Amino acid sequence: MIKHKISTIIVLVFITFVGFAVRFYKLGEIPTSLNVDEVSIGYNAYSILLTGKDEYGMKMPLTFKSLGDYKPPLYIYVTALSEFVFGLSEFAVRFPSFLFGTLLVPLIYLLFKEISNNERISLVGSFLVSVSPWSVWYSRIASEATVALFLITLATYLVLISKGKSILLLFIASLVYSLSVYTYHAEKLFVPLFLVVLCYVYRKIMTKKSIIVLLLVFMVLSLPAYYEMFFGLGAVRAKMTSIINDADFQRSIYIQSVNTGNLISDILSSRNLLLLFHWIRKYLAYFSPSFLFHQGLNLTEVGWGLGTLNIFEIPLFLVGIYAFIKEKNQYFPMVVVWLLLGTFPASITMNEQHAIRAMLILPPLVFISSLGFNFLLQKIKNIGTRQLKLASVTLALIIVGWSIMYSFLIFRVHNDYGRGENFMKGTKETVIYALQNQDKYSEIIFDARRGIKAPSLINVPHLYVLFYSKFDPKKYQNIPKIDKEGVFSFDKYTVRNVEWSEDKNMRNTLIIASPWNISMDELDDDQILKKVYIGHNDLALVVVETK
Repeated sequence: MIKHKISTIIVLVFITFVGFAVRFYKLGEIPTSLNVDEVSIGYNAYSILLTGKDEYGMKMPLTFKSLGDYKPPLYIYVTALSEFVFGLSEFAVRFPSFLFGTLLVPLIYLLFKEISNNERISLVGSFLVSVSPWSVWYSRIASEATVALFLITLATYLVLISKGKSILLLFIASLVYSLSVYTYHAEKLFVPLFLVVLCYVYRKIMTKKSIIVLLLVFMVLSLPAYYEMFFGLGAVRAKMTSIINDADFQRSIYIQSVNTGNLISDILSSRNLLLLFHWIRKYLAYFSPSFLFHQGLNLTEVGWGLGTLNIFEIPLFLVGIYAFIKEKNQYFPMVVVWLLLGTFPASITMNEQHAIRAMLILPPLVFISSLGFNFLLQKIKNIGTRQLKLASVTLALIIVGWSIMYSFLIFRVHNDYGRGENFMKGTKETVIYALQNQDKYSEIIFDARRGIKAPSLINVPHLYVLFYSKFDPKKYQNIPKIDKEGVFSFDKYTVRNVEWSEDKNMRNTLIIASPWNISMDELDDDQILKKVYIGHNDLALVVVETK
């Protein structure tokens, strides 16, 4: 028995190390650049660390205005601690995601062991999470959802080991659940629904006192977050991302807005019914094979990308569904509730499929795949010949190894080529050049638009200037700024649409823009100071000086 426990611990430590390694390798360099959210989180955390205020001068806010997307607070405060240790850097900004994403690996083992009481299922589950493209990718960027998922998994584990009786464990679980709603927006909808359904399903196991403690403590501790959501800055975020603003839904309203004269047709075309049908389609899309195994992470431009689950999990997941239905366990209803409620927050927001908003369902999906592995292993053991068993195991290892290497290539190569611009690749290089040469110019202008061939992205380079210059937050909070429609300016930096026909006549000015917005043939060679290429050697940005 002791040997069995020691061997389990050794295997779990190895699996956790694998999870650590694939998340830690070149953490500050892959993905290729900090995206806009990461830079915003990093500088706001830096501002909190040095002044106790965000970039706008708000003292210890519960909602960070950020780029007008109103971020929840916990990840930024945790990042402030990370920056206290590591300094303001790409690594420090991504470290909290890496840390909690790695800790999720052994935590999944503990949770699955409590649910299934099966060592093999628990170890397989922790391995699948350790190499999960979903978990690995969002552990390598600053992701509030990664931290929130860890908190929810931990809280649920505490509820299960409490057996519905330990008031202390239930109190801690409520505290952890409440922390999750300060971490990511989806948890604000998921957690209260999950807790209510959980208490109802296990009402015979849990005492009335334990149910009251679990729900009441959560309500009290999370009240400020919900106040912000309904009456504070968070309400702006909720309205912005609502499914009502979804482009496909708005298009369907426009197309079917004409009265047909047919009563039944007009009823079916009413706004509310259209919204219902649109939501159902969006909800079901999160369980589609495409989302799970093909392009759910949206990391490549074309072709076969990465789903939220590994390709080798396809047979495991399909068999796991059968095994899940066949098995009988008192905690299996919780897995079903977790799975069905987990995509609800994502389904009522804009965007067709949003992997980070749906990340809540990772544990139940992995649990089903783990059941499938256990079921298939039992069948392989019953295969008659030793050679056939060896061939089956060898083939399985080859497929798993290929799938993991394929994921690595997507992360390391294809995402950089196909989606590098989504991470504002090239902005860092141009900003550092501008910082190194800023004393030579009276004004430095960044184009507010970028895109290799056309203005497809909104550019926010001023955040990169603040981040990479480690601009004094106290100075930035109080420095005069021009912030009007289409123009943002502070110090000698200006972000606006570059109008080359006029801007080329400016004196002593550095201009950073996409090449299609500058008449390159009008420039002398010494005016082109730097060119930045991304993707398939595409010219993305140029740094030029006016005469």
